[in-house]
Parts: sequence; C-alpha cells; structure tokens
Amino acid sequence: DEIHRSNTGENHNEMISLFDELQNVFDEEGKKSPKTNKKNLIIGFTATPSQNILARFGEYYRGENLNQLWKPFDAYTMKEAINDGYILDPTEHIIPVPAKMYYEIPNLNLIYKSGDDEERKYGVRKDLIYGNKERVDAISDFIVNRLLSLVYGKIRGTGKAMLAVSSIPIAIEYCKTIRGKMETKLNTGRYDNYRNAPISIVYSDRQDVPKSKSLNYNASEEKVISDFKAAKNGLIIVVDKLQTGFDEPKLHTLFLDKEIRDINAIQTISRVNRTVKYKEDCHIIDLSHNNVNILNIREAFKIYCDMVISDMEPMTIKVIIERIYKTLTFEVLFKKWFDTYQGSLLNSTGNTNLVMSMEEDFRRWITDALKRKQAESEKELESTSKNEIADTDDDALKLKKLINEYFHTITLINGIIEIDAKYQDLDFIDFWKRFIYVYDNLYGKNRNNTITINVIYDDDLGLVVASETSETEGGGSNQKGKKKQQSGSDPLAIINKLNESEKQKGEKIEEWRKYIYDLFDFLKTDEKLIAKINTPDHFTREELYKEFKKTLRKFLRKANDPIKRKFFEELKIH
Repeated sequence: DEIHRSNTGENHNEMISLFDELQNVFDEEGKKSPKTNKKNLIIGFTATPSQNILARFGEYYRGENLNQLWKPFDAYTMKEAINDGYILDPTEHIIPVPAKMYYEIPNLNLIYKSGDDEERKYGVRKDLIYGNKERVDAISDFIVNRLLSLVYGKIRGTGKAMLAVSSIPIAIEYCKTIRGKMETKLNTGRYDNYRNAPISIVYSDRQDVPKSKSLNYNASEEKVISDFKAAKNGLIIVVDKLQTGFDEPKLHTLFLDKEIRDINAIQTISRVNRTVKYKEDCHIIDLSHNNVNILNIREAFKIYCDMVISDMEPMTIKVIIERIYKTLTFEVLFKKWFDTYQGSLLNSTGNTNLVMSMEEDFRRWITDALKRKQAESEKELESTSKNEIADTDDDALKLKKLINEYFHTITLINGIIEIDAKYQDLDFIDFWKRFIYVYDNLYGKNRNNTITINVIYDDDLGLVVASETSETEGGGSNQKGKKKQQSGSDPLAIINKLNESEKQKGEKIEEWRKYIYDLFDFLKTDEKLIAKINTPDHFTREELYKEFKKTLRKFLRKANDPIKRKFFEELKIH
C-alpha cells in the first residue's frame, strides 16, 4: 500500500527479495521443479501514481498515443469516487486570499551571493517573504477569525482545520502567534465553547529547533494527533508531516501558506476530502505568495485525477545511464584516484590522509578548469570582457552537471528494471559525491559561469537584440531589488552564440532525417500497406491509417536503438 512513497529504493528492493525468499522456501517444501520458478504476484496501491511508479508496477500500454507506455493495471479514479459520493471534491472551494489584503510586502533590498542564479535568488526572496513576522502576524489574525466565525461551526459544530507552512521556524512562529491571538479572543467571553480546542504543531525534530514536544505541553506526537482527532474542534499546524496518509474526516479547512505542486498538491489538499455525516463541503484557503497554488492544484488534478498514463521508457534511461557511466570512468580524476580510493576503503589505515590528498587534487583540478576557460575566452576575444564571452560551462561545471544527472537517473530507474550492479556501486557513487562536495565548497551549489544572450528577431528586418543581466558591485541588486538591464552586447559574441546554436540544430536535424528515412525504408517492405496505399479508392483514410499504425508498431519493436524508438514515440503521429 502507498507505493508512491513506501516502495521505492531500498525498501522496494528488500520487499522483492523477501517475496523471492519466501517463494524459494515454498518451492523447496513442495519439491517443485526448479524449471517451474513460480513467483508471487505483487500488487501495489496508490492514490497518486507518479510516472516511475507506473513504470514499476503498471502494465505496458499500447494506445493511439505512442508516447504513452504505462498505465495502472486497474484504476478507480478520484473523479469516479467524487461522483459516487465516497469523497468530496477538494477543488470546488479553493479560496485565494491575497496577503496584500492584510499585509503589504515591502520592497526587498537583498544582497545576493556572487554567482547565485535566478532560482536561488527567488528562493532567498521567498524565504524572507514567508518568514516575515509582520506577514505571519497578519495571516494569523485572518486564521483565528475564520476559525471562530466559520470553520468551528461547520459539520454541526465539529469542524477542524490544518495549517500547512513551508518550514519549521515559520511553523513555530505561527503556533505562538495563533495561540496568543486565540487566547485574546477567548478572554472576551464570547467564544467559551472553543476554549478546549487545541492549537497543535507537528514536525520532525532536528538539532537547530526546539523539540515539537516542548511546544505541545510535553505531549508526544502520538498523543497530540490522538487528542486532535478526539477534540470537538481544533487547528493542527504542519510542515511536511500529516500531508499524506492522515485521515480525520472532520478536517474541514486547509490553510495553505506554502507552495505545493504535482503529486504533493493532490496529497496535501486531499486531507480535507473525507466524508462524514453533516459534512457538505471542504475549503482550501490559499495564502501562498501571489496565490500560485491555484494554478498548481488545478494542473495537478488535470494530470492525476482521471488516470495517469506514463511516457517513461526504462530502456532509454538505461542507455543514458550506461553512456554517462562510461564517460565518468574515462575522466582523468577517476583514472588517477578511484582504484586507490576503493582499495583504501577495505583497509581504514591511512584512509583519512588519502581522502584529504584526493580532495585537494580535486580542488586544484576544478580551479585549473576555470582558469583554462578564462584563458580560452581571453584568447578568443581579447577586446571583450570575460563575462560577456563566458557563454559555455567550464570542464568542472560540465562534470558536476553530468554527475548530478547520473545520480538523478539512477534514482529514477531504481526498482523499475534491473541494471548491472556496477552502476549503483557505493564506492563509485561516493567517489563522485566527494567531487560534488569539493566543488560546492569552492563555488557554492548554484554557481553558473554562463551568460544568457537573448536573441529577438524582428518579423520584417530580422534584427537581433541582445541583452544581459548585471548586478551592482558586491553581487547585490539595485535598491528596488530588480534586475538592471544592459544592452548592446558584443556582436561577435552574439554571432558565435548563433553559429553554435545553428550547428547543434543542424546535427540534430541530420540525426532525425536518418530516422525518418529508416522508417520510410521499412514501410516499403510492408507489401500489404503499399498495396492499400496504391488502391486508395477501395480504402478509407481511417483504414489506411490503421494499417500504417500496425506497420509503425512493428518498426518500433524491431528498432534496436532506444533513442530512435523514443524519437518516434515523442512525435505523436496522427
């Protein structure tokens, strides 16, 4: 059950191994022939199947859209469950509450670290916005008022609510602020019926924050959840916990002061869709910055709540893993250090000194890679500044991106198909993790040496306009926190950028052309198809297309190159 989160990685592999071991015992006791090799059937249940989960547990799907490869063996969709009355529709009452109605976000005069990209800068701004104490105070006022005026009166006076926030410190701030404001309201004597309604908080303990138990009057997490369920009314504040699998039918309202998307959006807002007597609806109150959750939730429900069909192609991913692995084993650092490093793990003596020497060599290589890139840039365009011409990654950044792609792809395919053990070798993975660690210590996690040249074509004249983004000295921004635009980049840099782009396009076009010619050559060998094409008066367009699809499927089955097969599947031929 819950295979979207409980049967991946090591847990999944251990489960498969356990079933295999049990089957071996049954075979031995029943004295079955080894040739029988009967295996147990494993069925997984999930309300939110991701693409890799479908590829792991689903069945192969061959439909009109060749890009769709996997579907659930059986599905009872959320849409069907809503229509049948088993659950409520959580998207029916999504209520956006713009924070500026209660609190105007001030201009953020931020000083960013040198090398921060836009994603990182957005993350910094977002943390400051959601964690702003004035904002928390204003939204807490809104939550307390809505609890007392609306939520607690729902479900014949037994309504409850959940507040989901983006971090533990913010959750703690909300807990203290809401409790204080609620106490003030209760002291007026108008809301005595709600005096016993708990304001609880649940999160995973860590060293840099107070233990959640200390904020819940020394009650354990189990006791907090149990008391919340037993109470007539109440509010529970969460960060990541209880957003999946938590079942309290009288949970009527979800306050969202965090950004959710994709499967996480489905799981989170589904906390309030349970049915119970007298519960007629459920509310999602979106407090996120710019109310981004409205679009995110609707997009997620569009994808997942009818039926997900995956386009994951495991064999293509396997080829990618093999290709990257081969590239990594040919890297100079790997050849120089890996055998020695792996051998040292078998004997701990001297291991620390070896690792220190190896990491120091990594630092030199990474630094030299940047210097080489800068030297090449200066030689190529002596009259142009380094920043303007650094439009490609240096060798160290390229290697870091390749390693990260390898780690991501290995995780994606784990448990879907079997791959050689060497690709998941712990020493191999740890070796390259050390490279990432050294790189991030030198330059940070988001360093990117590249500059973006935006090229805009005038419809009539074909004019090119280039712009770059620059920051004030010290890596900061201007006073309003906005980017400063500069135009008039060096024309030669623009031309080089365009030439490089066109060359890559040309190579890709030639590759595609060859694939298309291969398909045409195969179509010519199908005499039945050719005969029908040559006698169009006797066959409808639909009949010709049906015959063509049969031949196309044969072609895809016989295609030895997974990349080629993926190309045609993504064409979505109609």
